[in-house]
Amino acid sequence: MSDVAWFSRGEWSPSVSNVRRVDPLVHEFVVVGEPLSKARPRVTARGHAYTPKTTQQAEERVREAFVASGGVMMPGTLGLAVTFRAGTRARRDLDNQLKLVMDALNGLAYADDFQVAFIQARRFFVTKAEACTEVRVFQL
Repeated sequence: MSDVAWFSRGEWSPSVSNVRRVDPLVHEFVVVGEPLSKARPRVTARGHAYTPKTTQQAEERVREAFVASGGVMMPGTLGLAVTFRAGTRARRDLDNQLKLVMDALNGLAYADDFQVAFIQARRFFVTKAEACTEVRVFQL
């Protein structure tokens, strides 16, 4: 029986022990603050597209946390395990939260996000003071 079937019946939960272990850990860091989603590009009246300022600021927070933790460009095929600890119940899509992290690390942690061949993303609800994003990068 597939993992999806077990999950839909409530018999299986995606815990660390149930998910394929990816080794070795190359780098990990924490972005303090409420995890945000990547917003859609906006278009001006003249037809120019731009990224909203909140998305730019959130991506910059991810980049700063990566650099502050000693992160460097990583070669080869990589995996990402990202845990979002949300301090609010604001409705945010997990895939858009992941996209913000991946886009922020593009060109900084890896030359291109094509290098990322494995992704694990989870979200938990915590108090506002505990809100953060935990990122782990693995070499495949």
